[in-house]
Amino acid sequence: SDLKNEFSKQKSLSESEYFTIIHEKNEEIDNLHEQLLTQNSQIDSHQDTIEHLRKDLHDYEIKYSEQNAQLDQLLDQQKHISESMIRLKNVLNVDANDHDELLEQLLHKMEQSQLIKTESERLNNDLIKQKSEQTNLHNELHHLEQQFDDIKDELHKTQQE
Repeated sequence: SDLKNEFSKQKSLSESEYFTIIHEKNEEIDNLHEQLLTQNSQIDSHQDTIEHLRKDLHDYEIKYSEQNAQLDQLLDQQKHISESMIRLKNVLNVDANDHDELLEQLLHKMEQSQLIKTESERLNNDLIKQKSEQTNLHNELHHLEQQFDDIKDELHKTQQE
């Protein structure tokens, strides 16, 4: 329509002017075509970017889901540890508020247990020594009784002669 208006205004254009106008309009068309190609290329690039972003979003959603599963697993482990601590506190008959305190009391109980075990072993060794001494004394007594009986027999024989 712009071209028509130009032609209407200047009907008496020469042929070379007419070709010049056509050439200019062709250049404008070529420029517009270049702009369209550039815009299409930009659109394609933006679509690629959108696809990459969608893929990244999908990857992040998977990672988020995996991390939530790991978090749930850690929470379950923490729950089991807390339950174990409660059971351990009950078994040890201690009152501890945190892991460190419970560990300290557990170590104290283990030290007490080791002391009791050591004392028990010492008493057991003493008992074994006493039994051994008792056996030795019993054997010695038996030997002395035998000697006494032998002497008695000797004395009896001597009196009969």
